[in-house]
Amino acid sequence: MYRQRWLTRQLQLSETILPITVLTGARQTGKSTLLANEPMFDGYSYTTLDDPDSREKAHTNPVAFVDRADKLIIDEAHREPDLFLAAKEALRKDKTRRFVLSGSANFLLLRRIQDSLAGRAAYHVLRQPLWTEWLQQPEPLWLLSMFDTQLPASGSEPSPALDLRTILFRGFLPGIRDAAPEQAAVFWQSYVTTYLERDLPDISPTTSLFDYRAVMRRVALATGSLMEFRKIADDTNVNEKTVPRYIDAIQKAYLLSLL
Repeated sequence: MYRQRWLTRQLQLSETILPITVLTGARQTGKSTLLANEPMFDGYSYTTLDDPDSREKAHTNPVAFVDRADKLIIDEAHREPDLFLAAKEALRKDKTRRFVLSGSANFLLLRRIQDSLAGRAAYHVLRQPLWTEWLQQPEPLWLLSMFDTQLPASGSEPSPALDLRTILFRGFLPGIRDAAPEQAAVFWQSYVTTYLERDLPDISPTTSLFDYRAVMRRVALATGSLMEFRKIADDTNVNEKTVPRYIDAIQKAYLLSLL
């Protein structure tokens, strides 16, 4: 069953203003599901650069690739940065064209993508659904209401039925929201492997996956606390100058948010 996401309203609004919609977020947050099920994208042709044949065509001739349809969704678009310039040129020739560029990396932080499409693209990040969003509750407006001196009603939002430890272990990604803990363990092991072997090389190539994985584990243990790069370097035996670069790569994949 498809659950409409709160972000949909912003996507609908941006499509009326700008010709390119950029939808990014970590793997498995529901980007492809949203693009495949929302009526606003019914008239779009879909292609993904996860497919080797499609990626080869995009790499060989990006201009012809973006000209395959007037309305085009390109998933994992960051894998071929020349597509961004090709889309920009297509819009220069025909302002009625529409593109959706989706991917599991932060396009604005990737140095390989040299054109930010400023003034042409609206950027959106789809994160894992909140508990109330997953239960199809309306988007809360309590923050805006507080500006009008209206405090949110106590107990107005449903509470999870499970204990907090189980929820945090399982995570909030749509594919495993209702999974058993042992199923979640298998999922996360596969998730990390996919990220390291398929996503990381396109985001920030590393010389040692063993060191990178060690930093990932240490960063996970620091969730919700002060992150000290020197301490992470000491605990993982990874060069102190390398640790910030690895953490930057984790951020680019939306697996970490620093406050």
